[in-house]
Amino acid sequence: MSTRQGSSVPVEQATERNWTPRKGWRTSRVWMGGSNEITSLAAQIQKLKGKYVNMTVAPQDGGVSRLTVTFDDIQDGAPPVAASSGEPVADNDAWTLQGNDMEKSIWSHPSVVALATTANSDYNWLRKNLPPIQKNGTWQDVINAWSGYTWQDSATTLAIFKLFREGAESYSVSQFVLRRSRTIRSRAQGILSVSNVGKQFTIAQLQSAEQLPVTLRFATPSSGTWIKRTPTVNFDGNKVACDGEFWHADSWSTILYPVYT
Repeated sequence: MSTRQGSSVPVEQATERNWTPRKGWRTSRVWMGGSNEITSLAAQIQKLKGKYVNMTVAPQDGGVSRLTVTFDDIQDGAPPVAASSGEPVADNDAWTLQGNDMEKSIWSHPSVVALATTANSDYNWLRKNLPPIQKNGTWQDVINAWSGYTWQDSATTLAIFKLFREGAESYSVSQFVLRRSRTIRSRAQGILSVSNVGKQFTIAQLQSAEQLPVTLRFATPSSGTWIKRTPTVNFDGNKVACDGEFWHADSWSTILYPVYT
């Protein structure tokens, strides 16, 4: 469709709608008309809806211009509503699972931590005596006299002692991070929540409280819990982007990170 012959009044063309997983819905409305009239129409739209749209005025031949106005939603006439949780309805939630290896102190290894409970005197002996032994290099002297000490768990304590003798200071563990990138239309109703940051979630709780897709369950560790981190929110003039992370560990301190209920 083109501008009516002999008239410079802007005439709207067919509406184009586009959806992508990352950006959600975008709607482009196009008008053709006289350049002065198109410029005037663009100024009116900018005054009324400027913070919700992108606009382009493209001059054509014969004193005609094309105005393209891109909205950040589907423009179906339905008023924006908030989700039952009070948060905006997202155009799209994109989840990624990132995994890497990290080094932790050998003192945090489960076998060493368990020794502090099952053989407390052995654990205290290691804590007290390892620094001077490491400094003086008297490893073999201690091993030669090992049977002369009083141990609660001689075999385990000796195995840990030998790890330190061999220079082991850390061990490798898997670290997983769940990242959610939310795309929300700028006119969406509701308020983004930052509640429960710093709390522990199970996978089931992430699914019910944070809308983690059930289909991602196969890709996540079956044990341990996840800490909700502080989200980041950006507004590009059209869309609101909210990025948040959940960090996994086999165990977290319930004093530092309360359990979500």
